[in-house]
Amino acid sequence: MDKYMEVIKKSKNFPRDINPAIQRDVKLYPVSADDFDFLSDEELVIRGSAIDAVQYVQLATEEYRKEYTLVLYGERRGDKISFRDYSFAEGKDSSASFQKEQLHLAKKTYRKRNGEVIYAHTHVVRGISYNCFSVNDLIFLVKQAVLNNRDVYAVLITKEDVIPVKYSLAKNEFFRVRLKVKKS
Repeated sequence: MDKYMEVIKKSKNFPRDINPAIQRDVKLYPVSADDFDFLSDEELVIRGSAIDAVQYVQLATEEYRKEYTLVLYGERRGDKISFRDYSFAEGKDSSASFQKEQLHLAKKTYRKRNGEVIYAHTHVVRGISYNCFSVNDLIFLVKQAVLNNRDVYAVLITKEDVIPVKYSLAKNEFFRVRLKVKKS
């Protein structure tokens, strides 16, 4: 994991104000997606039962006070990427990690001609930075980008919001992207 930390440290999005004496674990440091540049030319579209999956993990996170992972599988068409299929997993207490089966299905989706994936996870309402990605979350995205040799998409799901981002492998930078929910 250290090599991915080194990659993310070179990113313009890595928080430079971390005081190691105060911050015990840099990987837990919050990073607000509000600071990421916005890409207006890409749009993620969630359709069908994937909408229900997002809503389910959003509600279950608050009800059971556990984090969840959710991987959405879809297809790119021009500058829009539509997602209909999904798999989710329940975490333990206030943390969750993507399961082997979810990652296997992601690789399988990437092998399709226009296959795309969103790695989503939830945060339980706790503290002032629950609506931020952690450095560890961003390291996971860098790792997936490197392993799959492609840009990756992620969504942070909180009680009030769904925050979509893209990690560009070529630019080593994170961006905000548009997200649309379409009933179809």
